[in-house]
Amino acid sequence: MRMDSDDGVLGFATDWVNEIARYFDKVFVVTHFAGKIQVAANVSVFSVGQEKGFSKIRRLLEFYRITNQILRSTKIDFCYEE
Repeated sequence: MRMDSDDGVLGFATDWVNEIARYFDKVFVVTHFAGKIQVAANVSVFSVGQEKGFSKIRRLLEFYRITNQILRSTKIDFCYEE
């Protein structure tokens, strides 16, 4: 998934995340690519670094590092993966 309000194809993701945020206290988004992001105050967006040119292996390691950090610090009630 790509979090970028300016993306012509996937720009809807920002609106979608903001709508979900209305129903939860905190929303964490782990994305492949983070561009222009306009999300609600209760949304945290983490990128695995495709926009920084990270290799596939590095992005995989970043994904596990980020999710591990989130899971250690927060009780997660719901998870959605696309």
